[in-house]
Amino acid sequence: MKAEFLLLSPEYYHLWDRFVDISPQGSIFAKTFYLKALGAPFKIGVIMSDSGIQGGLVLAKNELGVYSNPLLAKYLGILLRPAEGKYVNRITVEKQLTEQIVSCISWCRSFDYTFHPSFKNWLPFYWRGYRQEVRYTYRINDSSNLEKIYGEVESRVRKNIRKAQRHGIEVVDEVPSDIFYKIWNSTFKRQGGSAPISFQKFENIRRKLEQEGCIKFFGAKDKKGRFHAVTGIVFDSRCSYLLFNGMDTTLPNYEANTFLVLETISRASQLADAFDFEGSMLKSVERFYRGFGGQLTPYYNIWKANLFNNLKRWGIKTYKRLKYGQ
Repeated sequence: MKAEFLLLSPEYYHLWDRFVDISPQGSIFAKTFYLKALGAPFKIGVIMSDSGIQGGLVLAKNELGVYSNPLLAKYLGILLRPAEGKYVNRITVEKQLTEQIVSCISWCRSFDYTFHPSFKNWLPFYWRGYRQEVRYTYRINDSSNLEKIYGEVESRVRKNIRKAQRHGIEVVDEVPSDIFYKIWNSTFKRQGGSAPISFQKFENIRRKLEQEGCIKFFGAKDKKGRFHAVTGIVFDSRCSYLLFNGMDTTLPNYEANTFLVLETISRASQLADAFDFEGSMLKSVERFYRGFGGQLTPYYNIWKANLFNNLKRWGIKTYKRLKYGQ
């Protein structure tokens, strides 16, 4: 059978989830149970041959109802089967699969996704008139050697960790949901807004992902039992992703968040091979995450160039510039 593009029926989603596990571009964000936990409408398009799925993508809708990454789904875009053989042969196969997928989604006018860092060749999109923007995250690609990780962090990070330890800051993995959400939400309140999801939705997502065993929450508290900072990760066997981070600035600054993030990396190393800070492109946040010694890692945001997407992106960038000074 010639490889053909088709939209998977839900009864075959288990085939997609298995494919996600072997694709270099696969991540927990592309798993169907994860998307269902977010409550995001989605379709799955695949290139299918006699030997199974060769490539594909999740066409999820975000909270605005357009084809774009939903909140808390960092990386989507195209996933490809691992290619074998010489380099020239591998990139030829990947190009052909990507071209076939792109040609079959021309109907998706609002296409605007951030892709996994392992997706490298966006030329087939370029040739079809799409546009892209390079974004950056920090990744620790081997989180198993904690001694090496600690040796790579900036001196200011080590200094801040010692300060937290002097003040008796302790990291725990039992954080009441209401306290966690309040601290996380306070990060957005300081910027004049609020968390992108309600407490009810947060709790619903937390409960569903805990049932799947792919989410962990941590908190840093002092000797009085007060929580100074919180983190939350989602993970598969390959990578943990720092999905949530917040700190209570009404409490004394014991550098609890620095200590907490490093301890989160340490505990995540028992769950996955790598650790992804999920950005950030915000200047102040980038400086903080850079201090932990991760590798600066580019990834693509690819969108279909049309009036709708151009106006949408202009509006978002204007909002961020006014709100965050970006």
